[in-house]
Amino acid sequence: KFGHWSLEENKKYHWFLELYNSHFMNKHMRRMDKIFKTMANFIGSREAEQCRSHHQKMEKKYHSFSKILINLRKQHYNTQEPI
Repeated sequence: KFGHWSLEENKKYHWFLELYNSHFMNKHMRRMDKIFKTMANFIGSREAEQCRSHHQKMEKKYHSFSKILINLRKQHYNTQEPI
């Protein structure tokens, strides 16, 4: 699949970050676990490379992993608290 990520894909991306947040806090762990391949399987409609690229864009936009989560929580669930 190509193009913009749908609302459903972004919600799955967000859930994945919530579930695997410890992996994103540790770069070594991220590499060892092939986290973007796992993310691609979780989302189902995107390849690992697309997931990595999407995550890099989010990091560039929000500057930190915790800010990505806070913004996704606001967008999807109208809260900043952990889900």
